[in-house]
Amino acid sequence: MSRNAVVVGMGASGLFSSYLLAKKGWKVTVVGRGTPASAMSTGCIKGQIVNDGCIEEILKMARSNGMPMTGPGTGATNLGTRFDCTLLPVHSMFSDRMPNSITVLGIGGHPSLRPRLTASMLSGWAPKVDAMTADVEISPEMTLAATFRDEALSDRLVEVMKDAAGESILLPPMFTLHDYMRMGELERRCGRRLMEAVTPLGIPGQRFLEMLLSSAVSSGAVVWSGRKVTSIRTNGDRAVQVEVKGGLDSRRLDMDALLLATGGPLVDGTLLSTEGISDPFNTFQTINCPGIGGGYAHIGQRLRDRSGHEMKNAFGAGDCLCSERRSFGNGLATALDDAWMTVQAMEAL
Repeated sequence: MSRNAVVVGMGASGLFSSYLLAKKGWKVTVVGRGTPASAMSTGCIKGQIVNDGCIEEILKMARSNGMPMTGPGTGATNLGTRFDCTLLPVHSMFSDRMPNSITVLGIGGHPSLRPRLTASMLSGWAPKVDAMTADVEISPEMTLAATFRDEALSDRLVEVMKDAAGESILLPPMFTLHDYMRMGELERRCGRRLMEAVTPLGIPGQRFLEMLLSSAVSSGAVVWSGRKVTSIRTNGDRAVQVEVKGGLDSRRLDMDALLLATGGPLVDGTLLSTEGISDPFNTFQTINCPGIGGGYAHIGQRLRDRSGHEMKNAFGAGDCLCSERRSFGNGLATALDDAWMTVQAMEAL
C-alpha cells in the first residue's frame, strides 16, 4: 500500500525530495507558489554534498534531462571571475586543462555579458583573452533563450564564432533546459569549444529548477502550483491533514507524512516578526540561529511542535530549517543534501 506525502515548497529541496519519494513509491503531492530562491541561483552546486548517493541521483537526473553535469571543476562567471564548483553543467566547466586562448563573446548590446569587462577580469587568471561582440540587435528586455530559437540568428552567430581568435568561446547563457543540447550543436558547427558563463538571476537557475520539476513529475509526483497550504491539522505527535487554497478552490489532504521545504521569509516561507522567525502555520517551533537568522527547530530532519517535542511524521529541509550548515553561496548544495537526508528519514516511518 502506497504512503501519502505532502511536500510544501517548490524550490530545490521540495522538488528533489518529491522526485526521490515518488521514485520510492510514495504518492506525493507538491504544493507551492511564487519564485523560489533556487530559480535565482547560478544552477551550479558550489558547496559540499555529504552524501554520495545524493550526487549520483543529481547526475542521473541531469543526464536524463539532456543537461549532463560534471565536477568538481572550474568555470568563469559573467564578470570574468573564477567559479569553483562541486557539480556544474558540462558546458560551464573548463575541460581538464585551461584553454590556451579564450574569446569572450557578447550578444549585441544585451547586458547578460559585457565582453570587454569580462575579458579584462578573465585575463587576470586565464592565459590569453580577447573580446568581441556579435552584431545581432537584441532588445535588453528580451531573453536570449527566446531570441535564439530563431534559426537565422543562430546561423549568424555561428559565422561570428568561426572568426573568433580563441580556441574556446565564453558565451552568456542562451538556452533553456529543452534547448540545452544546442550548445553541442553550435560547438560542432563553429569548431570551437563553447563555454557558458556562470550567471545568477537568469537562465541557469531557472533551467536547474525546470530539471527538478520535470524529474519530479516524470517520477509520478502531482504538482499543485500556485496554491498555498493555509493550515495543518495535527493529532498528538503526528501531522494528519493540510488545507490547500488556490483562488476560489479549497481542499483538504490527508497524509502519512509532511515535508516543509518552504524556504526563508523572502520566498513565502517562514515569517519575519519582531521576535524573529516565526511559523506561518502556528504549528511548529522556530528558533533563532546566531549568525544565520532562524528557522524551524528540528531533531535530525524531524520538526518539533510548539512545545519542543519531536513530531513523528513532520519533516523539514532547506532554508526553512535552523541549521549551522547554511552559509552564503552554498544554499543549493545544502538544499539538495537536506532533501536526500530527509527522504532517508521518511523511509524509516
